Amino acid sequence: MNDVFTELRRNIHRHPERSGEETGTARIITDYLSKCPGWEVQTGIGGYGVLATWRSGKPGDHTVFRAELDALPIQETTGLEYASVNPGVGHHCGHDGHMAMLCGLAARTPAIGGLHGCISLLFQPAEETGQGAAAMLRDEAMKDWHPSRIIALHNTPGHPLGQLICREGVMLVASTGVSVSFQGTSAHAAHPELGKSPWRALQTLADQALQWPSTLVPLGNSAKVTLAGINMGGPHYGTSPAAGTVWLTLRAYQTETLNMLKNQVAMLAGQLAAGQELRYEVNFTEEFEATVNQGSLFREIRDLAKAAGFSWVEPDRPWSYSEDFGRFGRIAPTLFMGIGSGEQQPALHASDFDFPDELLAMGIDVLETIVQNYHTG
Repeated sequence: MNDVFTELRRNIHRHPERSGEETGTARIITDYLSKCPGWEVQTGIGGYGVLATWRSGKPGDHTVFRAELDALPIQETTGLEYASVNPGVGHHCGHDGHMAMLCGLAARTPAIGGLHGCISLLFQPAEETGQGAAAMLRDEAMKDWHPSRIIALHNTPGHPLGQLICREGVMLVASTGVSVSFQGTSAHAAHPELGKSPWRALQTLADQALQWPSTLVPLGNSAKVTLAGINMGGPHYGTSPAAGTVWLTLRAYQTETLNMLKNQVAMLAGQLAAGQELRYEVNFTEEFEATVNQGSLFREIRDLAKAAGFSWVEPDRPWSYSEDFGRFGRIAPTLFMGIGSGEQQPALHASDFDFPDELLAMGIDVLETIVQNYHTG
Protein backbone atom coordinates (compact mmCIF):
# COMPACT_ATOMS: atom_id res chain seq x y z
CA MET A 1 0.00 0.00 0.00
CA ASN A 2 2.83 2.42 0.86
CA ASP A 3 4.20 2.04 -2.69
CA VAL A 4 0.91 3.47 -3.96
CA PHE A 5 1.36 6.68 -1.98
CA THR A 6 5.04 6.91 -2.84
CA GLU A 7 4.17 6.80 -6.53
CA LEU A 8 1.33 9.26 -6.01
CA ARG A 9 3.63 11.71 -4.25
CA ARG A 10 6.31 11.38 -6.91
CA ASN A 11 3.76 11.96 -9.65
CA ILE A 12 2.64 15.16 -7.92
CA HIS A 13 6.29 16.11 -7.38
CA ARG A 14 7.04 15.60 -11.06
CA HIS A 15 4.27 18.02 -12.12
CA PRO A 16 4.40 21.02 -9.75
CA GLU A 17 2.28 24.10 -10.34
CA ARG A 18 2.52 27.65 -9.02
CA SER A 19 0.01 29.19 -6.64
CA GLY A 20 -3.32 29.80 -8.37
CA GLU A 21 -2.44 27.52 -11.30
CA GLU A 22 -2.97 24.10 -9.68
CA THR A 23 -5.26 22.60 -12.33
CA GLY A 24 -3.26 19.46 -12.99
CA THR A 25 -2.49 18.87 -9.30
CA ALA A 26 -6.18 19.15 -8.41
CA ARG A 27 -6.94 16.65 -11.19
CA ILE A 28 -4.41 14.13 -9.81
CA ILE A 29 -5.97 14.41 -6.36
CA THR A 30 -9.53 14.20 -7.67
CA ASP A 31 -8.71 11.16 -9.81
CA TYR A 32 -7.27 9.36 -6.81
CA LEU A 33 -10.09 10.26 -4.42
CA SER A 34 -12.72 9.16 -6.95
CA LYS A 35 -11.38 5.62 -6.54
CA CYS A 36 -11.75 5.69 -2.74
CA PRO A 37 -15.16 4.37 -1.67
CA GLY A 38 -17.47 6.59 0.35
CA TRP A 39 -15.85 9.95 -0.39
CA GLU A 40 -17.89 12.84 -1.82
CA VAL A 41 -15.56 15.09 -3.82
CA GLN A 42 -16.11 18.76 -4.69
CA THR A 43 -13.77 20.72 -6.95
CA GLY A 44 -13.13 24.32 -7.98
CA ILE A 45 -13.42 25.69 -4.44
CA GLY A 46 -11.72 29.05 -4.00
CA GLY A 47 -9.92 28.54 -7.30
CA TYR A 48 -8.70 24.99 -7.81
CA GLY A 49 -9.33 23.78 -4.27
CA VAL A 50 -10.64 20.27 -3.61
CA LEU A 51 -12.90 19.21 -0.72
CA ALA A 52 -13.51 15.53 -0.01
CA THR A 53 -16.02 14.48 2.65
CA TRP A 54 -16.72 11.10 4.24
CA ARG A 55 -20.06 10.85 6.05
CA SER A 56 -20.69 8.01 8.47
CA GLY A 57 -24.45 8.57 8.57
CA LYS A 58 -24.22 8.79 12.36
CA PRO A 59 -24.15 11.96 14.50
CA GLY A 60 -20.77 13.13 15.73
CA ASP A 61 -17.91 15.55 15.27
CA HIS A 62 -16.67 16.99 11.97
CA THR A 63 -12.87 16.87 11.71
CA VAL A 64 -11.07 18.53 8.79
CA PHE A 65 -7.51 17.81 7.65
CA ARG A 66 -5.80 20.31 5.36
CA ALA A 67 -3.04 19.97 2.77
CA GLU A 68 -1.73 22.42 0.16
CA LEU A 69 -1.86 22.07 -3.63
CA ASP A 70 0.74 24.61 -4.77
CA ALA A 71 4.47 24.44 -5.42
CA LEU A 72 7.17 27.13 -5.42
CA PRO A 73 8.77 29.23 -8.19
CA ILE A 74 12.14 27.54 -7.58
CA GLN A 75 14.24 25.56 -10.06
CA GLU A 76 14.77 22.04 -8.70
CA THR A 77 18.38 20.84 -8.31
CA THR A 78 17.83 17.36 -6.81
CA GLY A 79 18.64 15.44 -9.98
CA LEU A 80 16.04 12.83 -9.03
CA GLU A 81 14.41 10.65 -11.67
CA TYR A 82 11.05 12.11 -10.68
CA ALA A 83 12.29 15.71 -10.53
CA SER A 84 10.08 18.53 -11.74
CA VAL A 85 9.41 18.62 -15.48
CA ASN A 86 8.20 22.23 -15.22
CA PRO A 87 11.11 24.69 -15.51
CA GLY A 88 11.42 27.07 -12.58
CA VAL A 89 8.77 25.35 -10.45
CA GLY A 90 9.29 22.72 -7.77
CA HIS A 91 7.77 21.10 -4.68
CA HIS A 92 10.34 22.38 -2.18
CA CYS A 93 8.02 22.79 0.81
CA GLY A 94 6.73 19.21 0.90
CA HIS A 95 3.18 19.92 -0.21
CA ASP A 96 3.39 16.84 -2.44
CA GLY A 97 3.92 14.72 0.68
CA HIS A 98 1.14 16.46 2.60
CA MET A 99 -1.32 15.70 -0.20
CA ALA A 100 -0.21 12.07 -0.39
CA MET A 101 -0.72 11.66 3.37
CA LEU A 102 -4.30 12.92 3.15
CA CYS A 103 -4.92 10.55 0.26
CA GLY A 104 -3.53 7.76 2.43
CA LEU A 105 -6.05 8.66 5.12
CA ALA A 106 -8.80 8.60 2.49
CA ALA A 107 -7.81 5.05 1.59
CA ARG A 108 -7.72 3.87 5.21
CA THR A 109 -10.90 5.54 6.48
CA PRO A 110 -13.51 3.04 5.17
CA ALA A 111 -11.67 0.23 6.97
CA ILE A 112 -11.84 1.91 10.38
CA GLY A 113 -14.65 0.27 12.26
CA GLY A 114 -17.40 2.03 14.20
CA LEU A 115 -16.94 5.49 12.75
CA HIS A 116 -19.37 8.29 13.55
CA GLY A 117 -19.57 11.90 12.49
CA CYS A 118 -17.94 13.42 9.41
CA ILE A 119 -14.36 13.69 8.09
CA SER A 120 -13.21 16.18 5.46
CA LEU A 121 -9.98 16.51 3.49
CA LEU A 122 -9.26 20.06 2.35
CA PHE A 123 -6.75 20.57 -0.46
CA GLN A 124 -5.98 24.29 -0.46
CA PRO A 125 -4.76 26.29 -3.46
CA ALA A 126 -2.43 29.30 -3.31
CA GLU A 127 -1.06 28.69 0.19
CA GLU A 128 2.37 30.12 -0.61
CA THR A 129 0.94 33.50 -1.62
CA GLY A 130 -1.45 33.76 1.33
CA GLN A 131 -4.54 33.88 -0.89
CA GLY A 132 -5.98 30.37 -0.86
CA ALA A 133 -7.58 30.13 2.58
CA ALA A 134 -9.51 33.39 2.17
CA ALA A 135 -10.68 32.35 -1.30
CA MET A 136 -11.93 29.00 -0.02
CA LEU A 137 -13.74 30.58 2.91
CA ARG A 138 -15.53 32.95 0.51
CA ASP A 139 -16.69 30.05 -1.65
CA GLU A 140 -20.37 29.07 -1.55
CA ALA A 141 -19.39 25.46 -0.80
CA MET A 142 -17.97 26.53 2.56
CA LYS A 143 -20.65 29.05 3.46
CA ASP A 144 -21.89 28.50 7.04
CA TRP A 145 -19.22 25.81 7.41
CA HIS A 146 -18.29 25.31 11.09
CA PRO A 147 -16.46 22.02 11.63
CA SER A 148 -15.41 20.80 15.07
CA ARG A 149 -11.71 21.28 14.33
CA ILE A 150 -9.26 21.84 11.45
CA ILE A 151 -5.82 20.22 11.60
CA ALA A 152 -2.73 20.62 9.41
CA LEU A 153 0.38 18.42 9.47
CA HIS A 154 3.53 19.95 7.92
CA ASN A 155 6.90 18.28 7.43
CA THR A 156 9.70 19.92 9.40
CA PRO A 157 13.40 19.52 8.52
CA GLY A 158 15.90 19.53 11.37
CA HIS A 159 13.84 17.20 13.57
CA PRO A 160 14.03 13.39 13.83
CA LEU A 161 11.90 11.58 11.30
CA GLY A 162 8.31 11.33 12.53
CA GLN A 163 8.72 13.51 15.63
CA LEU A 164 5.69 15.74 16.25
CA ILE A 165 6.37 19.43 16.92
CA CYS A 166 3.60 21.60 18.34
CA ARG A 167 2.95 24.37 20.86
CA GLU A 168 -0.11 25.96 22.41
CA GLY A 169 -1.04 29.46 21.25
CA VAL A 170 0.80 31.15 18.38
CA MET A 171 2.61 28.54 16.26
CA LEU A 172 3.51 30.64 13.21
CA VAL A 173 3.72 34.40 12.92
CA ALA A 174 1.58 36.86 11.01
CA SER A 175 3.35 38.58 8.11
CA THR A 176 2.91 40.73 5.05
CA GLY A 177 4.98 42.18 2.26
CA VAL A 178 4.67 45.92 1.69
CA SER A 179 5.82 48.22 -1.09
CA VAL A 180 5.92 52.01 -0.74
CA SER A 181 6.45 54.05 -3.90
CA PHE A 182 7.22 57.78 -3.98
CA GLN A 183 6.91 59.94 -7.09
CA GLY A 184 8.56 63.36 -7.38
CA THR A 185 10.01 65.20 -10.36
CA SER A 186 13.25 64.53 -12.22
CA ALA A 187 16.05 67.01 -12.82
CA HIS A 188 19.40 67.24 -14.55
CA ALA A 189 22.14 65.55 -12.54
CA ALA A 190 24.01 68.85 -12.52
CA HIS A 191 21.10 70.52 -10.73
CA PRO A 192 19.31 67.92 -8.57
CA GLU A 193 18.03 70.73 -6.35
CA LEU A 194 15.62 71.69 -9.15
CA GLY A 195 13.77 68.39 -8.89
CA LYS A 196 11.96 66.55 -6.11
CA SER A 197 13.91 63.39 -5.35
CA PRO A 198 12.26 60.56 -3.40
CA TRP A 199 15.56 59.44 -1.87
CA ARG A 200 15.20 61.04 1.57
CA ALA A 201 11.68 59.65 1.91
CA LEU A 202 12.83 56.14 0.95
CA GLN A 203 15.80 56.25 3.31
CA THR A 204 13.83 57.67 6.24
CA LEU A 205 11.01 55.16 5.88
CA ALA A 206 13.43 52.23 5.75
CA ASP A 207 15.51 53.48 8.68
CA GLN A 208 12.53 54.15 10.93
CA ALA A 209 10.69 50.94 10.05
CA LEU A 210 13.70 48.81 10.97
CA GLN A 211 13.60 50.34 14.48
CA TRP A 212 9.90 49.72 15.14
CA PRO A 213 10.27 46.20 16.66
CA SER A 214 12.27 47.73 19.55
CA THR A 215 10.47 51.09 19.81
CA LEU A 216 6.80 50.28 19.15
CA VAL A 217 6.20 46.61 19.99
CA PRO A 218 5.28 45.85 23.63
CA LEU A 219 7.61 43.77 25.76
CA GLY A 220 6.51 40.15 25.67
CA ASN A 221 5.35 40.39 22.09
CA SER A 222 7.71 40.14 19.16
CA ALA A 223 8.02 41.57 15.67
CA LYS A 224 10.55 41.82 12.87
CA VAL A 225 10.92 44.23 9.96
CA THR A 226 13.14 43.14 7.09
CA LEU A 227 14.32 45.45 4.32
CA ALA A 228 13.64 43.49 1.13
CA GLY A 229 14.94 46.14 -1.27
CA ILE A 230 15.15 49.76 -2.40
CA ASN A 231 15.05 50.88 -6.01
CA MET A 232 15.56 54.36 -7.44
CA GLY A 233 16.86 55.30 -10.85
CA GLY A 234 19.57 53.38 -12.68
CA PRO A 235 22.70 53.88 -14.81
CA HIS A 236 21.43 57.17 -16.25
CA TYR A 237 24.17 59.47 -15.07
CA GLY A 238 22.73 62.68 -16.40
CA THR A 239 19.48 62.46 -14.47
CA SER A 240 18.34 62.84 -10.87
CA PRO A 241 15.45 60.33 -10.81
CA ALA A 242 11.87 61.14 -9.88
CA ALA A 243 10.58 57.80 -8.59
CA GLY A 244 11.60 55.12 -6.14
CA THR A 245 10.23 52.17 -4.17
CA VAL A 246 11.11 50.52 -0.88
CA TRP A 247 10.02 46.94 -0.10
CA LEU A 248 9.67 45.61 3.44
CA THR A 249 8.52 42.40 5.10
CA LEU A 250 6.65 42.82 8.39
CA ARG A 251 6.34 39.92 10.86
CA ALA A 252 4.69 39.69 14.28
CA TYR A 253 3.55 37.06 16.75
CA GLN A 254 0.11 38.63 16.87
CA THR A 255 -2.09 39.68 13.94
CA GLU A 256 -3.01 42.81 15.94
CA THR A 257 0.66 43.81 16.16
CA LEU A 258 1.07 43.27 12.43
CA ASN A 259 -1.92 45.54 11.77
CA MET A 260 -0.32 48.23 13.94
CA LEU A 261 2.89 48.03 11.91
CA LYS A 262 0.90 48.25 8.66
CA ASN A 263 -0.80 51.40 9.94
CA GLN A 264 2.59 52.86 10.87
CA VAL A 265 3.90 52.28 7.33
CA ALA A 266 0.90 54.01 5.78
CA MET A 267 1.02 56.93 8.22
CA LEU A 268 4.76 57.54 7.88
CA ALA A 269 4.62 57.29 4.08
CA GLY A 270 1.88 59.92 4.01
CA GLN A 271 3.82 62.25 6.32
CA LEU A 272 7.03 61.93 4.30
CA ALA A 273 5.22 62.50 1.01
CA ALA A 274 3.44 65.59 2.32
CA GLY A 275 6.62 67.05 3.80
CA GLN A 276 8.61 66.58 0.60
CA GLU A 277 5.85 67.32 -1.92
CA LEU A 278 5.79 63.79 -3.34
CA ARG A 279 3.00 61.52 -4.46
CA TYR A 280 2.97 58.10 -2.84
CA GLU A 281 1.33 54.65 -2.95
CA VAL A 282 1.35 51.87 -0.35
CA ASN A 283 0.52 48.27 -1.26
CA PHE A 284 0.39 45.18 0.95
CA THR A 285 0.80 41.72 -0.55
CA GLU A 286 1.06 38.08 0.55
CA GLU A 287 -0.71 38.76 3.85
CA PHE A 288 -0.73 35.93 6.40
CA GLU A 289 -2.61 35.88 9.68
CA ALA A 290 -0.93 34.33 12.72
CA THR A 291 -1.49 30.59 13.00
CA VAL A 292 -2.82 29.89 16.50
CA ASN A 293 -3.20 26.46 18.12
CA GLN A 294 -6.36 26.56 20.23
CA GLY A 295 -5.69 25.55 23.83
CA SER A 296 -8.07 22.67 24.50
CA LEU A 297 -7.50 21.16 21.04
CA PHE A 298 -3.74 21.38 21.55
CA ARG A 299 -3.96 19.59 24.89
CA GLU A 300 -6.21 16.85 23.47
CA ILE A 301 -3.81 16.15 20.59
CA ARG A 302 -0.74 16.35 22.84
CA ASP A 303 -2.16 13.80 25.27
CA LEU A 304 -3.34 11.59 22.41
CA ALA A 305 0.05 11.67 20.67
CA LYS A 306 1.96 10.82 23.83
CA ALA A 307 -0.44 8.02 24.71
CA ALA A 308 -0.03 6.57 21.22
CA GLY A 309 3.75 6.57 21.58
CA PHE A 310 4.62 9.32 19.11
CA SER A 311 7.72 11.40 19.83
CA TRP A 312 6.56 14.87 20.91
CA VAL A 313 8.36 18.19 21.42
CA GLU A 314 7.06 21.68 22.18
CA PRO A 315 8.98 24.72 20.83
CA ASP A 316 9.47 27.47 23.39
CA ARG A 317 8.54 30.19 20.89
CA PRO A 318 6.56 30.52 17.64
CA TRP A 319 8.22 29.69 14.34
CA SER A 320 9.20 32.85 12.49
CA TYR A 321 7.80 31.93 9.09
CA SER A 322 4.15 32.23 8.07
CA GLU A 323 1.46 29.87 6.80
CA ASP A 324 -1.88 30.46 5.10
CA PHE A 325 -3.67 28.40 7.72
CA GLY A 326 -4.46 30.99 10.37
CA ARG A 327 -7.61 32.26 8.63
CA PHE A 328 -9.30 28.90 9.18
CA GLY A 329 -9.27 29.77 12.87
CA ARG A 330 -12.15 32.16 12.11
CA ILE A 331 -14.53 29.23 11.62
CA ALA A 332 -13.21 26.47 13.92
CA PRO A 333 -10.53 25.59 16.47
CA THR A 334 -7.28 24.98 14.57
CA LEU A 335 -4.10 23.00 15.16
CA PHE A 336 -0.93 23.24 13.06
CA MET A 337 1.58 20.52 13.84
CA GLY A 338 5.03 19.83 12.46
CA ILE A 339 6.27 16.32 11.76
CA GLY A 340 10.02 15.81 11.59
CA SER A 341 11.38 15.03 8.13
CA GLY A 342 14.94 14.28 9.21
CA GLU A 343 17.76 16.04 11.05
CA GLN A 344 19.91 16.22 7.91
CA GLN A 345 17.07 17.14 5.57
CA PRO A 346 17.61 20.28 3.45
CA ALA A 347 15.66 23.31 4.62
CA LEU A 348 12.17 24.11 3.36
CA HIS A 349 12.27 26.13 0.12
CA ALA A 350 15.80 24.90 -0.67
CA SER A 351 16.24 23.90 -4.31
CA ASP A 352 17.45 20.42 -3.29
CA PHE A 353 14.62 19.74 -0.84
CA ASP A 354 12.54 16.59 -1.43
CA PHE A 355 9.89 15.19 0.90
CA PRO A 356 11.15 11.85 2.32
CA ASP A 357 9.00 8.93 1.18
CA GLU A 358 9.57 7.08 4.47
CA LEU A 359 7.64 9.84 6.26
CA LEU A 360 4.40 9.09 4.38
CA ALA A 361 3.32 6.07 6.43
CA MET A 362 4.26 7.83 9.68
CA GLY A 363 2.13 10.84 8.78
CA ILE A 364 -0.82 8.69 7.75
CA ASP A 365 -0.57 6.86 11.08
CA VAL A 366 -0.80 10.19 12.93
CA LEU A 367 -3.86 11.25 10.95
CA GLU A 368 -5.57 7.89 11.45
CA THR A 369 -4.90 8.06 15.21
CA ILE A 370 -6.66 11.43 15.34
CA VAL A 371 -9.63 10.05 13.40
CA GLN A 372 -9.95 7.09 15.73
CA ASN A 373 -9.83 9.39 18.76
CA TYR A 374 -12.64 11.69 17.62
CA HIS A 375 -14.75 9.35 15.50
CA THR A 376 -14.82 5.94 17.18
CA GLY A 377 -15.93 4.67 20.55
